[in-house]
Amino acid sequence: MNCAVHMEAEAAGYCRNCGKALCTQCTREIRGAMYCEPCLSAMVAQRRLRRRQPDKSLARIWDWDGSLGWGRSATESM
Repeated sequence: MNCAVHMEAEAAGYCRNCGKALCTQCTREIRGAMYCEPCLSAMVAQRRLRRRQPDKSLARIWDWDGSLGWGRSATESM
């Protein structure tokens, strides 16, 4: 099988995410797994996006019964 990008090159492996055939020039290896450039870029962008979003898990714990919430003090919500 040939590379999906470089049709003249023999495939060295497949993208772990999308399954696209990749030659040695197209392969990006991360922790022993092969990825294509578009999939790797999307994974990095997704990870950066998750880091920018504030963790609201603590707010959910306090806000489940309406006792506390974002932007309110404990006395305002009582």
